Amino acid sequence: MTAIQFLKRKRVAVQLPYLDSIRGLAALYVAIGHIWQFVVFQPPYGNLPKFFTLLNFGHAAVGIFIVLSGYCLMMPIATQGHVEQEAGWLQAFVRRRALRLYPAYIAVMVFSLILIAATGVGLDPQRIWTKGLNHFSGESIGSHLLLMHNLTRFQWTIDAPMWSVALEWQIYLVFGALLVPLWKRVHPYVMLAALFALTAWTSGIPSLHDKCLWFVGLFFMGNIAACYGTRTSAGVEGLGLPSKLWKIAGLRSAIPGLLVFALTSSKPNLILISDIALGIGISGCLVWLQRTRNRTPEHKVFRFLSAKPLTILGAMSYSIYLLHFPILETTNAWLVGKLSPMTVMAVQFSVVLPIILGLSWLSYKYIELPFMRIGKRIRPEGNSQPSSNVVTP
Repeated sequence: MTAIQFLKRKRVAVQLPYLDSIRGLAALYVAIGHIWQFVVFQPPYGNLPKFFTLLNFGHAAVGIFIVLSGYCLMMPIATQGHVEQEAGWLQAFVRRRALRLYPAYIAVMVFSLILIAATGVGLDPQRIWTKGLNHFSGESIGSHLLLMHNLTRFQWTIDAPMWSVALEWQIYLVFGALLVPLWKRVHPYVMLAALFALTAWTSGIPSLHDKCLWFVGLFFMGNIAACYGTRTSAGVEGLGLPSKLWKIAGLRSAIPGLLVFALTSSKPNLILISDIALGIGISGCLVWLQRTRNRTPEHKVFRFLSAKPLTILGAMSYSIYLLHFPILETTNAWLVGKLSPMTVMAVQFSVVLPIILGLSWLSYKYIELPFMRIGKRIRPEGNSQPSSNVVTP
């Protein structure tokens, strides 16, 4: 009996709301980090207090998003210990992912282009937003519509953070078309090593060295973390993972990984090592969180992460990530040179950031949520699918 067949009789709902809160905090960190970066990178504001450099790791937040996505998508499969698929699974999976990513993505893409045309901020070749490229060119718009712009020279046009959305979409295709079908045929750790070897090799190609294609390995780490975080080792063995590593997965792997990340994250030439270490660290933390929740659901960590403000933040995290850049860059262009650096940051925090959060909530409620409900109704050939109530980006 396959997992899908089993779920015809009993639908599995994996409810881990604390993951949404983690995603929300990561999205907020990226937005706050860009407030600082926009001020620092624009003269004459390059000498702000050194403690603000703690906001300079937005790239790590993207890695967290990727690991979380792999974790969430694998959880229903890991819970059952099966990876077999029925006909129509891949098509239904791709449609659901498209309905999750595309509506808000297109809405913010149109919003950004209108903002650029109306204000002219994104047309200034001296600013971060433009870098001398034409947002309105056919190649720019077309590559964004196809979610392939991260592989082109237009990676940073229209809305710079969208590069990771395109990468995540490509990872989803790899997950559905390759990783899941190969899971039972190739040992998962062999697959993981091959993924890192292939993507590390592509990083040496000049045109691809900044594309972070090894994030597919971080996504797969999230898959493996979902397996090791299950209640018993039976699911791990059923999915072809060695049960001897059951006790190692968790904080024992997370702490060394995060230490290596801390030592290498500020060195651009070690970005591959830094990202892999981050993936190990975050995956280990997710395993620890799930096991702790299984034993102690009322643990103070979960009480904190279940706080209403954080769950709301998590719900609209995708829209925060999409919307913050064009709004911050536009308002920053109006403020820089007219106010002191600390005043610029104060205005961005006290006025602009609340506006971003308000627009993100509206985007979530009226764009994301309706299409997510449609996606939940999609089943391959009318059959039930593994279901997860956690929000994936």
